[in-house]
Amino acid sequence: MSPFKAIMPPYGSISLTGRKNTMGDAITMAPGLLSSNKISLFAVYHSTDDGGNLASFWSTRFHILLHRRLICESSSTGEEGGMDWAKIMRASFEDMHLHSNTGEVITVAGVVVVLTEKKLIVSVTCHSMAVLCRGGKAVPLINDREIDRVYKKQRNGYDQNSQMVEVLIKDRDEEDEFLIIGSGGLWGAVSGEEACKATARFLLKFPMGGWAADAAAMLAEIALAKNSLENITVIVVELKKH
Repeated sequence: MSPFKAIMPPYGSISLTGRKNTMGDAITMAPGLLSSNKISLFAVYHSTDDGGNLASFWSTRFHILLHRRLICESSSTGEEGGMDWAKIMRASFEDMHLHSNTGEVITVAGVVVVLTEKKLIVSVTCHSMAVLCRGGKAVPLINDREIDRVYKKQRNGYDQNSQMVEVLIKDRDEEDEFLIIGSGGLWGAVSGEEACKATARFLLKFPMGGWAADAAAMLAEIALAKNSLENITVIVVELKKH
């Protein structure tokens, strides 16, 4: 039996308009996305100029398309270890690369984290980020350089027929404590190290779990106090088995 939480990890979230007039963030939390393989998904999306319509669309659609690909992949490979996660995630982003009736390319910034018994799979387009706390230390799952590279390619019109995405695949570890997934409104004001240190206080205070929602709210408050100018969305996922 795996020592890690996978199918139904405790989690909590918060989304605040902050100092913006409209909400451009949207979230998806799908624990047990594929129960036969103990796979869960957590995602934060953002779109600016349309009042969050594209982000909302992604939050209701992406995990469904990913689920279809996972069903096909699991039926052919039979095991998680046989899945080509980079290929699956990039193909799922391609599935979401739709066009409006006018032919305008629809894109959205965001980060998608897939959690399995053995792996962490992180896909990011730009402006959002996920941080893992492992053994009391912050481990950025996609670094700023990778995010900037994707953003510059998108802004410069690189490969207009695809959705630029970076995919990182990381083995899970018994020292993994929690995940923090956030939009630019969080990470523009709060560093990964600061977020992990603040969240770790909940882990110490409530060793039996059930603190993720309070931690997410606390991180949003810190971002507001540090004058974040963007929408603030935070998801905290507890990973430590109690």
